[in-house]
Amino acid sequence: MRDQHSKQFHDHCFRDVDPLESLQDLPNLVELQLLETYEGAELCFKAGRFRRLVILDLRGLKGLRWVKVEAGSMPHLEELIMVECELVEELPSGIEHLTNLKYLELNDMSDGLISSLNRDLERGNYWKIAHIPKVWVGDSYYAGNYLCSAFGMYKIFRLAVGEAVREMPLAKLKNKYRKISSLEKAHSGWEDEYEGSSK
Repeated sequence: MRDQHSKQFHDHCFRDVDPLESLQDLPNLVELQLLETYEGAELCFKAGRFRRLVILDLRGLKGLRWVKVEAGSMPHLEELIMVECELVEELPSGIEHLTNLKYLELNDMSDGLISSLNRDLERGNYWKIAHIPKVWVGDSYYAGNYLCSAFGMYKIFRLAVGEAVREMPLAKLKNKYRKISSLEKAHSGWEDEYEGSSK
């Protein structure tokens, strides 16, 4: 824990106790990080709570299956980050209510959740995040981050050499950059392709 404006919890502080019950009424909380701290299946952000929260970071919540955002909760949230919450199969219910959200990051999440973001998928969930200016989808197995465009296509973002020129569906992108034995090989391959596409 740092100060009244920013709280960080980690290492199973809460286990099966819902941390939101004791945090939701803190009047000055603007940043909340839950790092491997909760083993329950659900987090519910209730209406009228977390009124000043700007950044929410959920990482390594191995038992988490559902996140619910009631209308009127977190009205000023600008960044939502979810990493290694691998049992979560759907976007947070009610994410469409977060009208001020500017950045959504999903790293090492379930394939089911990521696949549901395809804009062309019938009954998919792309419409729920269409209002968010920047959406990042990452997977450490592929040693990269994927920038979701407005058309349900993705570009791999290479930290060392910049962005790829081409966009492609996520399934094709993952097949192209399937698991590589080392980051050095990945980096070398990316540089070769980047140079080739620039000629």
